Parts: sequence; C-alpha cells; structure tokens
Amino acid sequence: MTESPRAKDRTEAIESGRSVLVSDCPGMSLILSQRDAECSLCAHKFIERTFRVTVFRHQWRYQVMSKRPIVDTTAGRVQGVRHGGIDVFKGIPYAASVAANGRFLPAREPAPWAGVRDAAQYGPLAMQVVPNRAPERRSADQALRDPFIGNQDLFRPMSEDCLVLNVWTPSISDHLKRPVMLWVHGGGFVRGVGDADWHDGTRLAREQDVVVVQLNHRLNVFGFLSLVEFGGADYANSGNTGLLDIVTALQWVHRTIEAFGGDRDNVTLFGQSGGGAKISALLAMPAAQGLFHKAVVQSGSIVRAQTQDEASSTTAAVFRALDLAPTDIDGLLRSAPEQVLDAYASAVKAGHNFMPVVDGSTLSNDPFAPDAPSVSASIPLLVGTTKDENRLELATVPPGSREFTETNLQTDLNRFGVSDEALDYVWRSYAARRPGSSPAEIYFDVKTDACFRANAILQAERKAAQNEAAVYMYLFSWEEFSGRLRSPHVVDVPFVFNNVDRAPGLTGPQPDPRCFTLGMTVSSAWAAFARTGSPQTSGLPDWNRYTSERRETMVLGYDSEEVSDPRRDDRLAMQALGSDFPPLGGWVGLAP
Repeated sequence: MTESPRAKDRTEAIESGRSVLVSDCPGMSLILSQRDAECSLCAHKFIERTFRVTVFRHQWRYQVMSKRPIVDTTAGRVQGVRHGGIDVFKGIPYAASVAANGRFLPAREPAPWAGVRDAAQYGPLAMQVVPNRAPERRSADQALRDPFIGNQDLFRPMSEDCLVLNVWTPSISDHLKRPVMLWVHGGGFVRGVGDADWHDGTRLAREQDVVVVQLNHRLNVFGFLSLVEFGGADYANSGNTGLLDIVTALQWVHRTIEAFGGDRDNVTLFGQSGGGAKISALLAMPAAQGLFHKAVVQSGSIVRAQTQDEASSTTAAVFRALDLAPTDIDGLLRSAPEQVLDAYASAVKAGHNFMPVVDGSTLSNDPFAPDAPSVSASIPLLVGTTKDENRLELATVPPGSREFTETNLQTDLNRFGVSDEALDYVWRSYAARRPGSSPAEIYFDVKTDACFRANAILQAERKAAQNEAAVYMYLFSWEEFSGRLRSPHVVDVPFVFNNVDRAPGLTGPQPDPRCFTLGMTVSSAWAAFARTGSPQTSGLPDWNRYTSERRETMVLGYDSEEVSDPRRDDRLAMQALGSDFPPLGGWVGLAP
C-alpha cells in the first residue's frame, strides 16, 4: 500500500524527534513530542474516529433540527418543536407591537418577517403588577403552595410588545381539520398569562385530538383605559382594547389555523375567572361574532360591564396619579410603562376598577343584562363554578390580615349597591341551614354565591330563555388534598387540561389515582363540547341542557351526578341581594 504524503511526513517526524500534527482532520490537532511517538499512530486513529463521531453527531443534530415543524403564517414562516407527540409553536405574533404610539389603540396585523422565525420559546408577559415579584420574595415554597400565582411563570420579562400566542396540535401534515380550543387566561382583567404550567396544552391536544391555542393580551391600564372623553375619536375603543386584542387573535386563527391542523369553522373559547369574564363580554361584542362558535365560562360569569361614566372616572384618576392634565395624551404616551403601572396601582387603591366598558361602539350593551346577547344567540354555552370559590382567600390573603366576618363582607358588597339589610337577611338565612358553622364558614359560602354562583345562574337562565343554542351548567365539587381550601377558585383548571400532576399544591405530592380519572373525564367533556356542542361523554351520567324549570347541573367529582337545582334554598335567598352587579371575585386579591 502506498503511504500518503502526510503519513510519510508523520513517520519522518517521529524518526527525527520533531513534534508532529497527528490528525489530518481540519480543526482538530494534537501535538506530540518524541516521547509520545510510539503512541502517535494510535492517537491519530483515535482522533479520526472521534472526528467521524463528531461529524455524525452534527449531521444527526442537523437532521433533527430540520425535522422541527415549520408552518407558513400570513406574516411569515414559524418553526416549532415536536414534543410529547405534539407539534408545539410558542410566541407567535398575532399582531404588531402596541408599544409607543400604538399604546391604547387597536392592534394591527403583525409586520411580515423574512426567513423562518423560531417559535420554541414563550413570549413576554403583558405589563402587569405581580405580587411577590421581587426576587428576594420568591420562594419554591410559595410557588408550590399559592394556587393562584404559583402555577404561572410571572417572573420573566414583561413588555408592551406582548401580543403573542401558542399552538399545540397533533399534526400539521395530515390535512385534518380538528376542533380549535382557544384558552383565555384568568387574573381578572389586570394580570395573568396564557402559558401557565397548568395550561400546557400537550395532553389536551394529544388525548382529545384538538388544536389548543393560548394567547397573551393587554391588561389593566394598558387594556382597559377609556380615553374617548379625553383623547377623542382616535381612542374611541381604548376602554376595551384588551378584548379587541382577543378579537385580533381570533382573526389570526380564522386566517391561519388550518395550516396547524385546525378547523376555523369550529372554534371554542374557554377560560376561567377573568378569562370567563372576558368571554362573557366577547359574547356581546359584534366584532367577535363569526370568529368563534362555542363558549365555556368557568367561574367568571359577568352580567354587566362598567358604564362610560365609571370608566372615565377611573381614567381621570390615572391622569392625576401621573400629574398630567386630563387631555395630555402625548404625556400619557411618553410615560414609561412602569410609570403607567404605578398610576394604575394608585387608581386601584383609590377604589377604581379596570374592566370592560359599555362604550357604544365595541360593546353596545351589558353582556347579559337585561337579557342574553342576541348577537351570540346561536352559540352554545357551558358555564359553571367551583363549590367553594372564595375559600381561595385562605391561600392568597396574608394570615391575620383579614377576619372572615359579616362586617367585612358587607364592606366588600357595599361597593356594588348591596345594602346591609339585604346581606344580613342572606347571612341569617345561610346560617339557619348550617347549624354549628363558624362565621368564616358562612362568610365563604355567602361570598362564593354572591361573587360567582349567582351570576353564573343568571347567565345560564338568560341564555336558556333565548331558546336557541343549548346551555349546560356544572358545579365542580372535587376538594383539594389538604381539605383546607376544599373546592376553591382555580381548582378545576388542571383537570380541564388533564394536568393534575402539575398541581401538587392542590392534588398533593402523590395524587389519588382517581384524580387522573377525573382529569380525563373533565378534559374529555370539555373537548366533546368543543367538538359537538354537548359535553356528554361515556364517563359521565346523562348531562341534559339547562332549563329554568329543572336547572339541570352536573356536579363534577369522583362520583359525578346530574342534580336539579342544587342548593335551591341558597339560590332563592341570594336573590335578596339583587342582581346584575359585577362579580367581586373577579378581582379580589388581584389589586396591587
């Protein structure tokens, strides 16, 4: 065999005692001295083998990267990841940035981009005030035990350029049209994020063969500051820009979701707490009609929105906090986002709220007062609450900072026109049916019904009265493992996504195996509703549509059952408080 020139040079170098480059491979070198000469040929073979392995690994990595799913959107190509048998795309812009001069204005379509945009990471949070955000106050214990914020990564960067969404789909290549389930996150109208850990769409998409979409949108002062009386026609819709962001996301879904394996003609909105409240308002917004076809409102029914006078009073408070004249829109736009958040916090402390407003254009009427909105009469509705919504206060209110008494409940409800006499009647009525209960027990039962269940019942009643699309009602009764919170606000969320193992603060470090069965049952019911308009599944007894005569309600738990008019006497007593006031629970604990 003829020796190669480099091999000959190596042999000569070894014989002469010179140092030698033993690898012919570019970028890989090993200098050997005379004492290493006897091992040089072995080293050369080793390095060449290493190089071949390295090249193979790079080729393998390139092949894996090249197999990452790519989808063409109207703005450009995005590349996601394949994870858990699901194609996942994160941080896709559904609108252009709303920072700077876009602040308080309706969102616009995203600017096109060249090349392929990486969609492997979540986008930034919307601007918001986050309790305990300071790093020195963050702890693993809190993240585990606080069931309201502990399930959300609220410690990453925030930005006004936050209009992004995430998509989970079983496949982008099989050309099927799957039901689309678009999640609207909670947090009142003031904070939250679409991609909280409990909201991960992998299992829901894979097990139920649906496309799951989540979004971030503008919140608090950035999404619900009505400037129509201060900035003129350009800002006519600013009081509802947070809702209009969701409409913009729905428009993106309508244009694009078929490329992700979804059916644009079968889109379901589902959301909890503030997410349910936003969906309640969207059901009354003409701009949203035709873009979604079913709705699920979990613990977030609202009957009315703010009046324009209420919204304008809030706006004036923000201008005062910034030390700006009420017409100084330029000054408001120049203010740093952190300054605007500080002004929002001042307004909240002064008793103002940030929520949708009946502005006469984007929202012409209250969502469900005096009747269900006619513009969405054809949209089926699934609505309900948890059994012990307001016991969440035991986890979110600092110990010793509040007494759970009738007096404090009066203070809460007086804000919404509930008289002391009416509340006293309801309190005594509940206490009579709960002999031996502590004031705190009665406090939580009355507040849960006043802040959540009463509005959910009104919403179901008024929807059923239209006698068009079906309405179904549920009561989630499963209790968290410690027993202290029982069935609180948010407890249903990990079951809807079948992520019960991601909620150890609720299910415990070793969940009861029945939790996983219930998770599959609930997520299957929600997906069935998205697919057909009925939540009926084989894992549940007959679930009939809600009627004012029988008030059919599915009580969801280990032994789910349909009950007619559960806790009828409490429902009748609650009517003494009146109706059509906003749910206090929508923002309890959410103020800065």
